Amino acid sequence: MSGGRRSRTARRLSTAVFLAGLSLAPHAEQAAQPRDAARPKDAAPELGVAESLRRSGKLDEAEAQLLTLLGDPRAAVQAQAVGKLARIARTRGDAAKAKDLLYQAMRMDRAAGLRAQEISDGMVLVFTLITADRRFGEAREVMDSLRPLLAEDPAARADALYYEALIPYEAGDFRAALRLLREAQAEALRLGMARARFDALQLEATLLSNLGRSGDALDRFALLEDQLPSELGHCDRAAFFNNAGWAALRAEMAIGEGAPRKRDPIPLLDRARGLYQQGPCREGANLANVFTNLAIAELDQGRSARAREHLDSARAADPNPSAKTRAWWLILEGRMALAEGAVERTLLVASELAGLGASGGLPEAQIEAAMTRALAEERRGSSGAADEAFAEAERRIEDWSLSVPLGEGRDDFLAQRERGARLWIEALLRRPGGEAAAVEVARRGRARLLATSQWLSERDALPPDERSRWEEALSRYRGGRAALEAALVNVRWDAPAATLNQAVARYQDGQDRLRVDLEGAAPGLRRLRASGSGVERADPAPGELVLVYHPVEEGWVGFALTTAGVAARRLGVVDLRAPHERLAAQLLGPFAGLIRSAEQIRLVPYGSLQGVDFHALPLEGQPLAALAPVAYGVELPRKRGPEGAVDREGGLEPPAPDGAPARPVALLVIDPGDSLPRARDEGDQVEAALTQRGWRVERLDGERATYEAVMRALAAPAVELLHFAGHADFSGLDGWKSGLCLAHDGRLTVADILALPRTPAQVVLSGCETGRAEGLGLAQAFVVAGSGAVVSSLRRIDDGVAARTMRSFYTALPLGAPDDPALALREAALRIRAEEPAADWASFRVIVP
Repeated sequence: MSGGRRSRTARRLSTAVFLAGLSLAPHAEQAAQPRDAARPKDAAPELGVAESLRRSGKLDEAEAQLLTLLGDPRAAVQAQAVGKLARIARTRGDAAKAKDLLYQAMRMDRAAGLRAQEISDGMVLVFTLITADRRFGEAREVMDSLRPLLAEDPAARADALYYEALIPYEAGDFRAALRLLREAQAEALRLGMARARFDALQLEATLLSNLGRSGDALDRFALLEDQLPSELGHCDRAAFFNNAGWAALRAEMAIGEGAPRKRDPIPLLDRARGLYQQGPCREGANLANVFTNLAIAELDQGRSARAREHLDSARAADPNPSAKTRAWWLILEGRMALAEGAVERTLLVASELAGLGASGGLPEAQIEAAMTRALAEERRGSSGAADEAFAEAERRIEDWSLSVPLGEGRDDFLAQRERGARLWIEALLRRPGGEAAAVEVARRGRARLLATSQWLSERDALPPDERSRWEEALSRYRGGRAALEAALVNVRWDAPAATLNQAVARYQDGQDRLRVDLEGAAPGLRRLRASGSGVERADPAPGELVLVYHPVEEGWVGFALTTAGVAARRLGVVDLRAPHERLAAQLLGPFAGLIRSAEQIRLVPYGSLQGVDFHALPLEGQPLAALAPVAYGVELPRKRGPEGAVDREGGLEPPAPDGAPARPVALLVIDPGDSLPRARDEGDQVEAALTQRGWRVERLDGERATYEAVMRALAAPAVELLHFAGHADFSGLDGWKSGLCLAHDGRLTVADILALPRTPAQVVLSGCETGRAEGLGLAQAFVVAGSGAVVSSLRRIDDGVAARTMRSFYTALPLGAPDDPALALREAALRIRAEEPAADWASFRVIVP
């Protein structure tokens, strides 16, 4: 929109990234075969013959050839023969024999001085330890033993990063896996190792699928499919299509409302099966894996008989399956037993699955075990046991989500695994009087992403030693951010593209590194937040109506909370493209009587409903906002101080030294880019209105509104209101790259807000998309950090409309309670609607904890 308050810097950065040609930011359940890292040269022609036989699937002939070479007098030939025999054992699914042979081969390699061969055998051993027995500690020990050799071989080191990433990947530590995979991509790109980079990108694409980013994963697989390296053999091609099929299957399994369905997984998996059966890897774990995936896909599409056939084929293919494969077989057995009504058998399967998940370090198996047990207990009428199991599943999901780095799709990860909350809500609503318990489950689900981020601002809850380390980490973060912003000031935006791209890449990489370091600095805080101890959600105030919306198995359910109790109504499937009148009838109509009697309304939508302007929906011929002031709650758990006062930083705000009320300070940050004339007029009007009400106003206009100046001003303890008028943008996964644009192309980001030592009680963000809520946006970050109310815009907003809305907002404040921004925004929005019916009067909303 012309004159909109969207960031110019954001447009510059996105263009620069496109010009830079940066690598994709990029699992199936297992890869086909480990790639021989250094590809050492064979010490004798007979070894090459045996290798060709092995790769063509003639395992018996290859084995016979290699066994004759064990008597060769040359130590190098013997060592390589043992290593190749280990690979044959691995292809046949005999992991125990393969491990013994690989350890023997590594000892022989070292004795014979075969450094490249020792690295290659070591990488295969790491792969085997991870995928066969999930012996992650032992795999790390092998990797550590190879580091002196890797230090002398850059190409082997790049390959090793891929295998090192497999350890946290299989252990469910997505944070470490992403970091190592991106290092592997960068090194492979730098060294021109196209195949190594392809493998790292493929594994990252599957990891994205497991994170819930199904659309991203499928797009990446489609791109990689067009770039399959010509040297890929049957096994590796089979693994690729199995991985792509798994990503498509993850998308099919995603229960989150609006989940993408871009590709049917079954043709991809059938192609993988055909390649496996034609090639040398047709035995053992690989074929069992693709049959397992086919069974999951068929069961997901309602064909249980076909699913059973594939499951039987998987078991026949791999008599000694890995822990992960056994877990998926049990998950399938549990789902089929439950569908058949065999409750006791389902409970036995759930118990076995839970034990396997605990012993094998499989968080998804533990979640599925708890979910399966919950559904079985509910089926037999044991509601208490069912609730315990549902709660366990939710707790495990929250704990596992902490392994997803902030800004890497934590919201998608949680949304993909929301099926437990949906099923629990359904179960509670079927019970007499279960509405109150059901709405609590819905409210917890709505707040989960923000709650897992809130630990960033809870330093006072830490023991002294951990708090000291956390404060040091905050200091490093702030210093690093200031240095990045200072460097950006010197960037010439008319410089050659290569120079510009390097500067922007350094800036963005620096931001990402600082955010990751900050999140990893205080594990005690993450444990505290995950535990949920000592927190509660705000109950409805007298006269307040709280409307909560959450998806269930068939459409949506709405809850109405008042001091009198809870009412629940099933709403069916919601079509967001429907006319406003139909949406209002569906979403608000069932609660019309309660709405008419409400003095104020707090809305708690979920998922796609967060983008609905509830306050603008028509009810009885007028918008909802005309009936009562409306605020949007994020349902963040709040700690409580003495006498029930909200404790924003672990302690109440101190009184003025003389006991008299302190004069409040308002910080105005106005048009940092010097490009919005209406914003400057807005600043003058806001200053006049606040001064009239007794506020002391501090302004940072234009070039004075630098990153350093704004951060310093926000840290002042007297600042109780922030008004920002300027460019802003929503960007990045979960909104983590969103920012308020400051002078000299500086940015106040979500992470910066969360790292503030304190935040103003009230915040007004008069810029584009400051209230957008696909994860953690700018307004939500202020609420997480401690602000009591944030006025923000859901989408792009015209400069003139924003200025007129803010003028009306501050004019309306004296007419009502000074601390009631919802009432003032209601008056301002209705005034704009009356004076300019075509204007986007509904863009601004008030967000509260």
